[in-house]
Amino acid sequence: MQRIRDERHVGFFRSGNCLEDLISGEHSLRFATEPDYVKTNTRSRRQPQVLELSMPFHHQMRVRYCECDQQGVVFNAHYVAYMDDATEVWLSSFAPDGDEAKLGWDWMVARVSVNWESSARHGDTLEIDVGIVHWGTTSFHFGFIGRVGERVVFRGRSVCVSVERHTLKKTTVPDHVRGLMGDAVDWDVPE
Repeated sequence: MQRIRDERHVGFFRSGNCLEDLISGEHSLRFATEPDYVKTNTRSRRQPQVLELSMPFHHQMRVRYCECDQQGVVFNAHYVAYMDDATEVWLSSFAPDGDEAKLGWDWMVARVSVNWESSARHGDTLEIDVGIVHWGTTSFHFGFIGRVGERVVFRGRSVCVSVERHTLKKTTVPDHVRGLMGDAVDWDVPE
């Protein structure tokens, strides 16, 4: 697994080019057990299980002072921006040169939901896991679990629609994009 880093972002990939991973069959990550924070559910406690994750992405960022409110915690609207940022970094990683446009496909957000479980503060390293939690024909859902250390801070979902890049007309999700983002993962995120 290769680690890619810039000033505020850290990503983990099996190689520097996810398209090459897909072609070579190296696009699957296997976890012997799920991390505790993934399946924690207040309604029921599930035992960790063997889970095949195709291409979920792990994104890290440092919370900046300007993102916090008068209470000293991250202002709620910034969590949606963090989710969008993690998604953009993940999707850009699929294009050989980081240019999403070269995938020949685009998407638009239709709905976002976020549940907060605790707060992040200035200087914290916020770790965000993002993966596909639902595939439709023209729609798909990104799932997010954000945490500081092992403490879950938020869980989120973005419902998205696949569109043609220039016309923005709704279209089916291309097979090559589905292959890059992988199978849906079973995460406890809000509907």
